[in-house]
Amino acid sequence: MVRALQSLEFQVRDDWRKEARDRGLAPAPIRVRLTPSAVTVDDRREQSTGQPDVPGVSWLRTFNRLNPFDKGATGSRGQRDLHSLAAPIIDARTGGTVTIDEIGEEWRRDCRKRFVILGAPGSGKTSVLVNLLCDILSEPDRTAGDPVPVLVTVTGWDPNTPFPDWLEARLKQDYPHLAQRSHQERGRRNDPSLAAVLIATGKIIPLLDGLDEIADQDRQSRVIAELNKAAYDVPLALTCRTTEYRVAVNRGEFTHDAKEYELQPLDVRQAAAYLRGGERTPASADVAAGRWESVISELGRGGPLAEALSTPLMVYLARTAYEGTHARPSELIELPTRKAIEQRLAAAYLPAVYQRTTRHRQLHGRRLDDAMAAMQFFARHLRDQGTTDLAWWELHRAIHPARLKIIQNLWFVLIGGLMCGLVYVFWGEPVTGFAGVLAGIYTGVLAAALVFRGTSRTVETPRSFQFSQRGLIVALTLGLAFGLAVGFAVGPATGIIVGSVVGLGFGATGSLRTRSDLRNSTVGPRRTLRSDQIGVLIPDWLLIGILSGLAGGHALGFAVSFAFGFPGGFAYRLRGRFGTASGTLMHVSLWLRLTGSLPWGVRILPALEDAKRRHVLRQVGAVYQFRHLTIQEHLAQQPDHP
Repeated sequence: MVRALQSLEFQVRDDWRKEARDRGLAPAPIRVRLTPSAVTVDDRREQSTGQPDVPGVSWLRTFNRLNPFDKGATGSRGQRDLHSLAAPIIDARTGGTVTIDEIGEEWRRDCRKRFVILGAPGSGKTSVLVNLLCDILSEPDRTAGDPVPVLVTVTGWDPNTPFPDWLEARLKQDYPHLAQRSHQERGRRNDPSLAAVLIATGKIIPLLDGLDEIADQDRQSRVIAELNKAAYDVPLALTCRTTEYRVAVNRGEFTHDAKEYELQPLDVRQAAAYLRGGERTPASADVAAGRWESVISELGRGGPLAEALSTPLMVYLARTAYEGTHARPSELIELPTRKAIEQRLAAAYLPAVYQRTTRHRQLHGRRLDDAMAAMQFFARHLRDQGTTDLAWWELHRAIHPARLKIIQNLWFVLIGGLMCGLVYVFWGEPVTGFAGVLAGIYTGVLAAALVFRGTSRTVETPRSFQFSQRGLIVALTLGLAFGLAVGFAVGPATGIIVGSVVGLGFGATGSLRTRSDLRNSTVGPRRTLRSDQIGVLIPDWLLIGILSGLAGGHALGFAVSFAFGFPGGFAYRLRGRFGTASGTLMHVSLWLRLTGSLPWGVRILPALEDAKRRHVLRQVGAVYQFRHLTIQEHLAQQPDHP
C-alpha cells in the first residue's frame, strides 16, 4: 500500500510539474487574483432554506436543529438539517484576496481544506488547481504516507454512480497500477483495488476540474449533491465557471463546508507585461519592434479589446498567435466586439503553433490543413461523447456499429482470400486428397468465424503479455493429452510428434496470457497500442500457424503444412483482432479516411503525439486532453476544414 501511494505521488508530481512548465506556471505564474465569491452566505441560506437570515436568530435556529435532545434533530431529517446548515455557517469563515501563487499557503492554513474555484472562461481555473497540486506536493513538512492530490476532470461523471466508485474508476484509468488488488487478506479473490483502499483511507485529495463542462445543468446540480452526500468531509477542490455555479446555487445546491474563490480579470499592467514578454517569461523579438505598444495603449482605454484580453488564456493566445509572424497585433483594435476578438485569437492559435519555428518541424500547405482537420475531428468526437478524455481505444464510438462491421468483414474477406491463395502458390497444383480435406476444413472455419463472431459492440481495453505459471501447466497438460489421443488413433510415432509439438505450443501461448495494459504505472498511449498489437497477434499465430505446420509435417510434408499453417494462423488471428483495441483502431482509421472524416495523410497516434509535443494536447495517463477547453470548443464548432 505504501509503495502504491509513493508510486502515485511520484507520477503525479512528474506529470503535473511538466504541465505547470508548459502552462507558464513555473518558475512563477501570472499573479491572477482570487477573491471570496460574491455568492454570499446570506444569499445561499435564503436560497436553500427559503428564509432570510435574521441577525441574532440564525445561531438559535442552528442550536435548535443540532440539539441532541430535540427529536427533530434525529433521523434522516436531522441529518439533512445538519448538512443544509453546515455550509452557510462554516462558509462565513472567508478569507481575503489571494493570488495564484498563494493558494497553496491558504490551503495549508485552512482546517477543512475544501475549496471551490470560480471564474470566467479562460480565467485560469485549471491553472489554479495545477498550482495547488504542485504546492501540496512541495510542502516542506511533507512525509511519506501523506495524502496525494490527484487532478481529474468531472466531465464524464454520471452522478448516479457514487463518487467513491467513479473516483476509483478514474484513478485506475489515469494511474493504472492502482487497478491491482490490495490483497488485504491472504486467500481472498475479491479484495478491493489499491485505488479503492486509498480512497477509503483518505489518502487521495481529489482536485475536480470542469463542473461547467457537464452540458446538462440538472446533472451539474446532481454532481454537487453527490459530493455533499459521499464526500462531505473529504478535502477537495472543485472548479466551475461562475455563471454555471450560480445556476446550481439558485437550484439549492452548493458545495458544503467549502471556501469559494472567484478569479478576477487581469489588469492592464499584468496584460501588458505578459504581451511585452515580462520579467517572468522569455522576451521575444517582437518586443524590440514595439509591435504591441498600440494594443497596450488601447487596453488603457477600456472597451472590447480590454475585455477580451482580461484573462490569462486570451493574452497567451494573443502572444502565441503573433509571435514570430508578420501579422500585425494592431489588427485586433479594428475588431468591433469582444467575441470577434476572442474568435480571431482562437482561430489563429493552431496555425501559429504548427507553423512556429521550433525543434518540431513546421507544417505548411496541405500538411497544415491535414493537422487542422484532424484536430477538428478529435474536438467534435469529444463533444459528441460528452467528455474531455481522448482515448484511442474509444475512437470506434465515432462510427456506427453497423458501418464498422461492414469495413471489418470486407477487410477480412480481402486478406483471408489472399492468405488462402498463398496455399496454392506454395503447393503449386490443385489440392486433393487429405490436403483438400484440410483446405475445406480451414475454409469452413474461416467462414464460420466470419458469420458467427460478427462484430462485438464492446471493444476490449488494450492488452499486453503477462507470464502465467498456472496457464503454462494447464496448457501443457491439455497439449499432451491431445497427443495421446492422436497416438491411439493413428499410431504412437505420430502421437509423440503431435503431442510434443502441440503441448509445447499450447504451453507457450498459455503462459503468454494477455492482460489489460492499463495496469502499468508508466503506461502511455503509444505503449498501450504497441503492447496490444503484440499481445493479441503473436500467441494465436504461433499456435495455429507454426504448430499446425510442424504437427502436420509428418503426414503431409512440411511445405504444404506451413503453407496452410501460416496463412491460416494469420487470417484467423486477423479475424480475432476485430474485437481488440488495436485491431478496431485499424478499421476505424480506414473508415474515417474513406469517408473523409480524416485526411489520408493523417495517422492517428502520430498526430496526437505531435499535438502533445506542441502543447495543443496534454497526456494524462493513457489518454489525451485538449490543454485549453476554449480551443476544443472553438474547433468543435468550426465547419469542415477544406
